Amino acid sequence: MKNLLIASAVLLSTVCFGQTQPPFEKYDQLNLNPSIALEENPPLQVIYTDTSGKKMNKMAIFVNGVFISDYVAKHTNPKVMAKFSVEKGDVEIDNVMYTGKVLIETIADYKPSFISLNDFKEKHIDTKGKSILFQIDDEIVHDDYDKYIIDENYILKAVVENVKNKKLNFTLIKLSTRSEKNIKDSKKIMIRGREELAINDTL
Repeated sequence: MKNLLIASAVLLSTVCFGQTQPPFEKYDQLNLNPSIALEENPPLQVIYTDTSGKKMNKMAIFVNGVFISDYVAKHTNPKVMAKFSVEKGDVEIDNVMYTGKVLIETIADYKPSFISLNDFKEKHIDTKGKSILFQIDDEIVHDDYDKYIIDENYILKAVVENVKNKKLNFTLIKLSTRSEKNIKDSKKIMIRGREELAINDTL
């Protein structure tokens, strides 16, 4: 009787171990290789950029013969530009030395509406925040907002976001230009919104 109890205990412990410990062959079938996983996932890269330095080789921008300080042509609709040329050679304007001129002429029936970012804020944005950060499309603007000139007619949308936590308190103004991509994306959002409203009406 004693031998029977011992045999039963050994058999029971063997069955339990077999249920809780899967065979090692199952792990082998997964073909786990930590070194391969590390190669496919490169380490994190941290890149620092310095925007505090002065810009070199700055060009003087003229639109329809008028000098525009710190005007960025990429924020203007390219379809309204009739001519674009560059004149090399140092030129001084308002005690500032430029390395050349960029001459832009728009089509005859287009009248650009030039405005600085700060004037745009005062005209369109209702915010009392003292700290303002501008972003145009995917680019943060680091320049002087009193001198940074945009074509107001080329702005599609302005999104105002208040960023506030224990250490930060500023207003982020994200401007979207009337690029083909932005216009196409905005139409997709409008269609998606209408579809959601239609679905909700049937509930």
